[in-house]
Amino acid sequence: MKRKLNRLKSVRQGYGLKIEQVCRDTNISYSSMRQYEGGYRTPRLETMKILSDYYHKSINELFLVNRRWLFWTS
Repeated sequence: MKRKLNRLKSVRQGYGLKIEQVCRDTNISYSSMRQYEGGYRTPRLETMKILSDYYHKSINELFLVNRRWLFWTS
């Protein structure tokens, strides 16, 4: 089952950035970033840290909503 990581996309759009720019700046592949934003893939902790630093947001702000993680853990 798919679950969206809406905060990644909404934060990116809030900064007026295109996904391609974020991928270039963070060295995260385009396909991975699309999967993270679409909820098809869970980023590793290291990747969460890269995105957290890039957006100047905490990992919790990007990936936690109402005390629940925005991705599936299995």
